[in-house]
Amino acid sequence: MIGKIAILALAACALSLGAAETENWNFGWKFYYGKNPDAFKRDFDDSSWRKLDLPHDYQIEQPWVVPSEEEIKKNGGELKNRGFKPYGEGWYRKEFRADPEWRGKRVILDFEGVMTVSDVYVNGQKAASNEYGYSGYEADISKFIDYGGQNVVAVYSRVMGGSRWYTGGGIFRDVKLSIKNPVAVARHGLYITTPKVGEKSAAARVLAEVENALGSPRKVSVRAAVFGPDGSEIASEEREIGIPANSASTAEFEFEIKNPSLWSPENPALYSAAAEVKSGGKLLDAQRENFGIRKIEFTPERGFLLNGKKTLLKGVNLHHDLGALGAAAYAAELERRIKFLKSIGVNHIRTAHNPFSKSFLDLADKYGILVTDELFDKWDDWFVGMRKKFDEVWPNAAREFIRRDRNHPSVVIWSLGNELNRQTRNDEYGDYGVTMYKKMRDFCKKFDATRPYTVAQFPAREGGIKDRDAGWETSKPAELAFATDISAQNYTWGFFEKDAKKYPEMIFYQSEAGTWALGGNYFGMNLDRVVGLAYWGAIGYFGESFGWPSKGWGDKAFIDTALNPMPQCWWVKANFSEGEPVVHIGVLEEKNARDRFVFHNGVNVGLMPETENWNRPEGSKVSVAVYTNADEAELFLNGKSLGTKKNTRGNPFNRNKIIWENIDYEAGKLKAVARTGGKTVGEYKIETAGEPCKIVATAENPDWKADGMDLQHIAIKAVDKRRKIHPLASNKLKFKVEGPASLIGVDNGDINSNEMHTGCERSLYCGRALAILRAGRSAGKVKLVIEGENLPKKTVILRLNPAK
Repeated sequence: MIGKIAILALAACALSLGAAETENWNFGWKFYYGKNPDAFKRDFDDSSWRKLDLPHDYQIEQPWVVPSEEEIKKNGGELKNRGFKPYGEGWYRKEFRADPEWRGKRVILDFEGVMTVSDVYVNGQKAASNEYGYSGYEADISKFIDYGGQNVVAVYSRVMGGSRWYTGGGIFRDVKLSIKNPVAVARHGLYITTPKVGEKSAAARVLAEVENALGSPRKVSVRAAVFGPDGSEIASEEREIGIPANSASTAEFEFEIKNPSLWSPENPALYSAAAEVKSGGKLLDAQRENFGIRKIEFTPERGFLLNGKKTLLKGVNLHHDLGALGAAAYAAELERRIKFLKSIGVNHIRTAHNPFSKSFLDLADKYGILVTDELFDKWDDWFVGMRKKFDEVWPNAAREFIRRDRNHPSVVIWSLGNELNRQTRNDEYGDYGVTMYKKMRDFCKKFDATRPYTVAQFPAREGGIKDRDAGWETSKPAELAFATDISAQNYTWGFFEKDAKKYPEMIFYQSEAGTWALGGNYFGMNLDRVVGLAYWGAIGYFGESFGWPSKGWGDKAFIDTALNPMPQCWWVKANFSEGEPVVHIGVLEEKNARDRFVFHNGVNVGLMPETENWNRPEGSKVSVAVYTNADEAELFLNGKSLGTKKNTRGNPFNRNKIIWENIDYEAGKLKAVARTGGKTVGEYKIETAGEPCKIVATAENPDWKADGMDLQHIAIKAVDKRRKIHPLASNKLKFKVEGPASLIGVDNGDINSNEMHTGCERSLYCGRALAILRAGRSAGKVKLVIEGENLPKKTVILRLNPAK
């Protein structure tokens, strides 16, 4: 099977040879927010509509809906789920002229996500609809095209109920236009698996599903090849297949790869596979996909093994919104978040509770993040859309989900839903979701059977009993725990050891872990046996508020919406990064921890507020936490030792957290010194800041590209004359941008703020703010002017580099 083919130059040469053309269709749209029953018509006058580029979230642009007094008494009613944003609907329109060379080909619009339900019209005729906003779909618009005039695409989006958190609204992910031959590789039709993985040799199996949209059978040759991480071709093979009329056939190949570079978080090596489809020597289509060579195993005795090595999932749950950007899925913002999470020792993300954008998984592959890929929240009583019944929606959504994501080496677990066993106790089957789960799992396995399937279980036990019900302590695991490949349990990790003794075949995974017990629910598990955990609410998000004025889950997360870490973030790093010395200081802002108890489904999901604020009233008493994975820490106040304390590693709830209580506050410098084996391994200090006197602005992206999609994040601080950030500064800022870029988001991490995330104004919070700029499509100089209330004006000059 080891042969040579000159296959991919595909991106460069395929178009001229007649293969599928694909164009980014994010640019040049018009938008209208609100009802407009005639907007689908071809001759509709949209001259007054707003011009914009995608991705776009119209919901983040809407004003906050302040709840009535009656609604506030009910914690804001349904508004709190949505982050106090309205529902809403909107229209997008775009004009284009069709190339005469498209005649006889399939013209396809590929929508990666339109929230929450959507309809696509071309020249006034409906071409496609979708009922689940997180699911991609395509619209074959071939038969609607007018080759003699201007064509109009109109897309309707409506935000409906069914979500417990902020969804966003509109065309919030990428759109592509593809021109394909009638015989071509099917949508998500390239499927790569690695049935044999070893250090010296591996096998890559490539399945190329080829569709024939013609009314007569066709014979084609399919040529497949695999390429190494450096892009060099490793092996190739070609064979003929027959395809019935209006049907599809699959060509299967298997290649040996010697001395493979195995994919892992430490070595995220990516290979690729490609397929060419030819007829009579003419290239009809060419597709290429990345994959990784890795072996995944799950066992009751050792949890998760990657390439034969015990690997603990050290993870977080994330919702899909991106702070000030709302739901708009910018790859640059996703990359920023993934890189930060990896820097604190995170190797795992659960996509709660829906498929994320393709760019997220591409980045997870690139950076070595292990993913639990989740399809739905609570099935029929909580799913996003609700224009149709769940049973009508889930098969198409599941098919798209598995086929799109199955080549990503980062995906190690499929999750089909979240917190189902209690909610589905009265479903049509009456077995707490077991039959429904099996039905969905068996359907999905037709598209991928190389990974385990699960659903995350509600914090309840057999029969749906909860922690306050009689029999809780002696209860059996929930019904779904016996049906799933992995027992994914939200918060009920305290039963793992007991259940393991009674049911030794079970594999345990803490799919949601509360941030209240950051150390205890990690070190309290048998880490040799469990798969791992994912902390709930790592990064602040909109929705699931506990009441106005909170717009969401921000003060219970250890990273805010602007990606500023709370001190507890370094506790997570100390726990997850045992080989890397960590030391950090957190000042406890409330003495009574019970003041921050927040119960949700019987689980405390609160987080004690901590800051790095050393600007306090003279004579006050202060308690301080030092987060370190060293043997001990010594605390100094203005050079005077406040004592050395040991790291109590034997107590899982206090491990890597050392407390000094009731310190007599003095202005100046508080320093923690961490030592292991008597040697200093790290230091951290916080200081009293003087009055803020200027703005410091730091650009995060040194290689900002003029591709129309790249982002530049400007971190803004108010500092004193020694350039120390003032932790209480709340000055109002105004922004102005000049040059080939636009300001698309402003943030400061304050989940209680009533300020908008769009526009050109934002106040500092804890001395910080964030401005997000979107690149235009021409290189050049960009100037950002920041005017601060009672602060000197700051001008930042940025370089927007030519797109590569």
